[in-house]
Amino acid sequence: MSVLITLKSFYDRLPKAERHVADYFLKYSDRVPYESVSQIAKNVNVSVPSVTRLTKKLGFKNFKDFKVELAVSGAQTSSFSEVFSQIEKTDSDSEVAEKIFLGNIKSLEDTLKILDKKQISDFAKHCASTSRIVFIGQGSSGILGNEAALRFAHIDVQAESYNDGIGILLQTARLKKKQVCIGITHGGRTAIVKEGLRIAKERGAVTALVTNYMNTPLKDFCDYLFYTSFVENSVRSAAISSIIAQTAIIDTIYLLTAKKKRSMWDFSELDILIERNLKVK
Repeated sequence: MSVLITLKSFYDRLPKAERHVADYFLKYSDRVPYESVSQIAKNVNVSVPSVTRLTKKLGFKNFKDFKVELAVSGAQTSSFSEVFSQIEKTDSDSEVAEKIFLGNIKSLEDTLKILDKKQISDFAKHCASTSRIVFIGQGSSGILGNEAALRFAHIDVQAESYNDGIGILLQTARLKKKQVCIGITHGGRTAIVKEGLRIAKERGAVTALVTNYMNTPLKDFCDYLFYTSFVENSVRSAAISSIIAQTAIIDTIYLLTAKKKRSMWDFSELDILIERNLKVK
């Protein structure tokens, strides 16, 4: 997993001092591997413990291990990161379009890099054998939940989506052992999604979360965690762009579930039914 991708995922939830260190790491990732921890602390005007605390939060035993991994990641960084930048008022319409598309491509690339393939495969087994899947989320995440439930219904899986507080509380409370609850939240701090996952886990359901932030407090109630990667720009378009990476994860779970299901209904009959009722005459 790329160190810089992980750092970006943690960024918005870091204390002020550690965020300054993160800014330094992101801006000078090419030279950090060659600097001492005291040099970096001095350059950022923070204490040495602030630097080491951040590297430990990123999963490293010490600063030296962090520098080695950063050097490796830096050598593998895609040129897309240089092309995709903040959208400025002076940008032409063509430049805005290009930055949006390149940003979304970068988001999908980075999300694939941090995706745990074994974990998502294991989770799909639960989805293939369960009697019920409940998606919970609000805002654009709730809309994605509706789309996801419809996808799973196509492979004869009992799937539902709830985006209002009462619905989330009532339906997660109705979950039974081995049924599945999937929470979707870009920021990883939606209170009602957290409560829904807590209730679902308490009921014995298999719980999963799709989010952009690795240090989300919701992870305490999840059996499976799937992270997206999207660097927000000055337009704050994450609510739009992150849904592309979230959709890719949901589609992966959906198709792996279809692959692992022992039996499904006749799709030709379903296609005929849909065409008969929806085709304009």
